[in-house]
Amino acid sequence: MANGFDTGAMGQVMQFVVADSGPEPFTVPAELSTITELHERDAVTTRKFDFRIGDVNNHDGWLISHMAFDPDTIAAHVRLGTTEIW
Repeated sequence: MANGFDTGAMGQVMQFVVADSGPEPFTVPAELSTITELHERDAVTTRKFDFRIGDVNNHDGWLISHMAFDPDTIAAHVRLGTTEIW
């Protein structure tokens, strides 16, 4: 791949070499996993989250239920092994 904004060595970004190295040293199993079916009747609570774009510190950002998204804030504490409706 060439960098069209520069010439010489700086213009040469990377090179890919694709080659067949023979058979893969692994096989994919017939079944990757099993998924336990969830039932609405087993839900211990129902939560509603409202996602929208809005003002976050004078910039456009994500609001979750009218609160600015914060990756350090946990929006829901869910007990392991329970089912919830979101």
